Amino acid sequence: DGAVPALAVADTVKRVRGGSVVETLDRSELVLAQTPQAFVTSVLREAVSADVEGSDCASLVEARGGRIRIVPGDRRLLKVTSAEDLALVSTWL
Repeated sequence: DGAVPALAVADTVKRVRGGSVVETLDRSELVLAQTPQAFVTSVLREAVSADVEGSDCASLVEARGGRIRIVPGDRRLLKVTSAEDLALVSTWL
């Protein structure tokens, strides 16, 4: 139903509650999802129109039972969401 570029997680990832570490996640099962993400148009439209919250389009499709394939990512695929991201990307132009 969709494809998402992703990178392996190199950092150690901790689950935290109330300011304390409760678990160290197995990074061999984790990836960093990137953009752009690609989907079958009808699947994406249905997922976006549903009353579901998500951090990206892939999470919306997942919540509706969609299948997402992972494809090799690239560190240069930076998602620009903050002024710092924009400043970094501007140096690349």
